Amino acid sequence: MAWPLVVEPRETSFVALLPAAADIARRFTGVVVLVLFTLLVVASTFVRDWERVIAVGERLLGMDATKELPVETLPKAIVTVMDVAKEPIDITDRYSGMVRPWERYTLAFEVAGRVRELGTNASGAALDEGDAVAKNQVIAQLDDRLLVAQLRESVANLEQAQSELQRATDLRERDAKSITAAEYQKLVTDVALSEARREIAQKRLDDATLRSPVDGVISKRMLNSGESINMHMPVYEIIEVDRVLLVVGVPESRVRSIKEGQPVRVQFTGRDRFRREAAAVDGQVFRVSQTADDKTGLFEVEVEIHNGERAIRPGLIGVGEIVVERMDGFRVPFSSVVFRDQKALIFSVGKDGRAHPWELTHWVEQGADVVFDDLPENMRRVVVRGQHRLMDGREVELTPPVEDAALRTAAQSASGK
Repeated sequence: MAWPLVVEPRETSFVALLPAAADIARRFTGVVVLVLFTLLVVASTFVRDWERVIAVGERLLGMDATKELPVETLPKAIVTVMDVAKEPIDITDRYSGMVRPWERYTLAFEVAGRVRELGTNASGAALDEGDAVAKNQVIAQLDDRLLVAQLRESVANLEQAQSELQRATDLRERDAKSITAAEYQKLVTDVALSEARREIAQKRLDDATLRSPVDGVISKRMLNSGESINMHMPVYEIIEVDRVLLVVGVPESRVRSIKEGQPVRVQFTGRDRFRREAAAVDGQVFRVSQTADDKTGLFEVEVEIHNGERAIRPGLIGVGEIVVERMDGFRVPFSSVVFRDQKALIFSVGKDGRAHPWELTHWVEQGADVVFDDLPENMRRVVVRGQHRLMDGREVELTPPVEDAALRTAAQSASGK
């Protein structure tokens, strides 16, 4: 007889786990005590310098330390300096805008008719958008056969009227009573009317030929050869691009400083496939609008740019730096300025080998630089690296100077300009 196998369940209560936990605690008690003792020893070693560390950190960050640390106790700060001098500086304002053609012409025939042919470009093909045209070049021609006939008719009528007037004049010279004054005056009037009709016929014939009023480029063509058009129906749009205008919007607060004739440096925003910018071009302020735009609230300023090679096309986006003031002043990289307690400071190294601050009260940001007009003679060795660790009177150690161009390149790269 087989007896059933009975398995008793193991006791897994919390009470059963207590002996094992107690054994683990006894094993690691010594380790925990040793770690705590080590931490206490380290803390007691450095607690004497803790307040000094806090004070130095607060001074370096430009904060008011709870306990001032004598500057003589600080180690030398490693800095880089740049010698600055007063120089002519252009103060500029930057505005972006779009290029527009110098002038835009919409051309149409003064008479109705059928287009016989279009003008041709340099290759002999019919004129189309983008083709260059010269002043007085024929750009379209109507079927003028009827107009030519009307001109011939008017010329014949004029010749007949002139002939009759000449016979009447001869008769009056031989016999004054051979023709009355009224008849003679009518012949004179007929000649005048015939001359007027001939001039009208000649004008209509001339109007059947459409010519370009300027040297320019065709921007739109609104007809094809063989089509019939009405009087004054647009045929071509021609733009004058030997000169172009960069039109920018200027706020009311800055428009007073812009005058006609001020020089402008224009940089176009487009880049080639190698991410290279186009070369900047020079221009000048051509016109300042007298009223603000109703929608934007900005004043339009037109910048004239010479475009003899026609490389600048209307529609391009450009940034114009308008020279609003020229002054003799100082220029340092913007990154060399330290802002503390709502003050803008630069540090200079004196003959004593220590750093001294100078507060900039009147300054303006110009790209990667800061421009200001006043700096004492003994403050013109400006710290451009390491200035954020300085305070008045701290001794410094100079590293090899960096070229001015290299500093500006680095500042422009850091600012993303």
